[in-house]
Amino acid sequence: MNPIDRVIAALPDVKRNGSGWIARCPAHDDRRASLSVSAGDDGRALVRCFAGCSAESVCRAIGMTTADLFEPTNGRTATPARPATKRLTFDTLDAAIASLRGRNGPNSGLWRYSDVSGELVGAVLRWDRPDGSKDIRPIARTPDGWAIAAMPKPRPLFGLPELLATPTGARVYVVEGESCADAARELGLVAATSAGGSNAAKMTHWGPLGGRAVVILPDHDSAGERYADDVVRLATAAGAKSVRIVRLAELWPKMPDGGDIADLVHSPDSPYLGSEPGEIRAAIEKLADAAEPCAIEAESATRAIESFRPFPIESLPKRMRQFVEAVAAATGTDPAFAALAALVVAAGCIGNRVAALVKGGWVEPAVLWGVLVGKSGATKSPVLKLATRAIVELYKDARREYADAVAEYDREAERYKIRLDEWRREQKKGPPTDPPEAPTRPIEKRTIVSDTTIEKLGELLESNPLGLLLVRDELAAWVGSFDKYSGGKGSDQPAWLSFYDAATTIIDRKNGGSYFIDRAAVSVVGSIQPGTLARTFGLAERESGLLARILVAYPPDRPGLWSDESLPDAVAADWKSLIQSLLAIPPGVDDNGELRPRFITIGRDAKPLWVQWHDQHARETVDIGDEAMAAHFAKLKGACMRIALIFTCVEVASGGAAIAHISADAMARAIAVVEWFKNESRRVYSILGESVEDRASRLLIEWIQKRGGVVTIREVQTNYRPLKEPGTAEAALTRLIEAGQGVWRDIPIGASGGRPRREFVLNAPSASAKPSNSPVCGGFADADGADEPKTDPPDGDGGGFAEFEL
Repeated sequence: MNPIDRVIAALPDVKRNGSGWIARCPAHDDRRASLSVSAGDDGRALVRCFAGCSAESVCRAIGMTTADLFEPTNGRTATPARPATKRLTFDTLDAAIASLRGRNGPNSGLWRYSDVSGELVGAVLRWDRPDGSKDIRPIARTPDGWAIAAMPKPRPLFGLPELLATPTGARVYVVEGESCADAARELGLVAATSAGGSNAAKMTHWGPLGGRAVVILPDHDSAGERYADDVVRLATAAGAKSVRIVRLAELWPKMPDGGDIADLVHSPDSPYLGSEPGEIRAAIEKLADAAEPCAIEAESATRAIESFRPFPIESLPKRMRQFVEAVAAATGTDPAFAALAALVVAAGCIGNRVAALVKGGWVEPAVLWGVLVGKSGATKSPVLKLATRAIVELYKDARREYADAVAEYDREAERYKIRLDEWRREQKKGPPTDPPEAPTRPIEKRTIVSDTTIEKLGELLESNPLGLLLVRDELAAWVGSFDKYSGGKGSDQPAWLSFYDAATTIIDRKNGGSYFIDRAAVSVVGSIQPGTLARTFGLAERESGLLARILVAYPPDRPGLWSDESLPDAVAADWKSLIQSLLAIPPGVDDNGELRPRFITIGRDAKPLWVQWHDQHARETVDIGDEAMAAHFAKLKGACMRIALIFTCVEVASGGAAIAHISADAMARAIAVVEWFKNESRRVYSILGESVEDRASRLLIEWIQKRGGVVTIREVQTNYRPLKEPGTAEAALTRLIEAGQGVWRDIPIGASGGRPRREFVLNAPSASAKPSNSPVCGGFADADGADEPKTDPPDGDGGGFAEFEL
């Protein structure tokens, strides 16, 4: 591991910043990522804290020395490999604390963190320096022992054992920092906080606040207000009964900048200095009683248990829609599975034949990655087989033709050998003549691949420049293969990320040489189980942007009931015909005679739809607090244009004349589909990080949805196994109502009288959005039945249109 990698691995919350990285400095209470890390010309790691911390103190805080910042050389022994590649650990927490005290002297603060079982998982130490600064050192329990490092995410709340001992509905005060939590406890308040400072609230698991009345006491500065906003969102998503903010400056109008509850209790300037704890507590509680609950947008309040929405099948072009409906009926699965599979298969067939020219310098290829998520037995594999059966059949035909061509080549090669021998003999007798022409070995045409190494894929792409479709029944094996064949030379993941963008790729061969692919386009589709999804796409895969590029369909489980239905022959034949038409779209040719995509621009009528949705989506993406999901939303912008391009190609394949641009109809359909994927991504990312409480609520919602969205308490208690204990069903339904997921509705009393009853009504998910308020967007029309003029766009619609027809 080189010096840069060692430093990056030891720092929490590292982010790319140009050619280097930035992070919160571990040598002081850093609230704004003031540490810069970059590479020197000689390979050393350059660290600079803009708050003034020395490189030595930064290294000490992460268990390194300044010698570890240098690359070892023959003439320098300052960087031995042993400690730089393995983090120093201790057998006990006390041993780690003693080590820090040995380096920094007696600490002024020590706080221990426990998990839900009461086991110690970390600690935080603080040193107050004579100049008024603070040094903070975290300690974390790791599989190898106790390390001087930040606790892994998600971190537990500080004060968790005391918090869990309170009854549901109790008031809990959230403060900023462990010393503030101590001050609140001195007053007799139940207090909690998160580790890592004001910018790290999202790294903590806030689930234990579910059902409790949360009161936030922010520090008196802008950082405190930002922290309060984060806690409001996180506590609400965790299912808090209510969330309020109380600003202590109302009790101390002259509170200094950065003041907090610890200052209110202990500062010599505080008007409450020397007051009885009960008096201060009563004043704070009076403010909490008078504070209005924070109003949160419905999305934030219910994000952890987002409802599944039906896939907007009506948004698909007619032939694709008919196929999706037939596959869903034949397999007894949710249409979302077949819809996603059909979209990716269509993208794989189009490949490098066309690409969307969004504007100068922005091109989106016809490449999609998708994964079908469901438990074992959810009939994912049959959906994939039906969606790809036509391509497999076409490949079988092509393979037979290829075998015949190879056999003919072998025969022609033998004849060539005889002709070459005869030519050589004639050269000795008579005047020189041209040698016979050697036969050309046939190239196997491929569209579909399954299990392949990156080197083999490079070979296939070089001979099939129009792109490939990778189909893996278990997509986890695809991700797992990234490091399998690298031979210790790094991961194959960067090459795969370039395949998503159909970018220029060079793949080195083991035995020398390389493969050069000008536009390496590979679409990917497969399936995965929910638990495997969480393990396969961990933090590293999310931060690298791998999961951000994958469209996900994860409908609620369905019982695998018997059905006599099968895919009708007519539907299968029509799907195969559509696949053949997409494969027959002619690509462009560059000046060197090489194949390249034909570039399709946005039509004049489609442009307002795109701009309106693009800007709305951009604003929505900026407001997302979860970085991984924000990255996914950023990729959905390009996915929308790619799907619009696919729908345009389906229009062509469905009998349309030459199309030179993406139509308004195709754009509107694509927007509706991507809006569905946005909701689905919210569900999936929430599921990946959901707490036990979140999961219980989500599963209950899905069970209620299967029963039509309306249930009584008795029906839940009788039929839903997890809530059979008396009182649990009503409590769970009440939590859903408090989260905005449903309402109580009285059941009319019949003529025979009886006790009044009520039922729970689940809120219906909102329909998939499409910009219907746009003056250029009406209802959807099937491309093969539309009466839109099949003419070139008028002058001034962008110019340089690439036309193609079948």
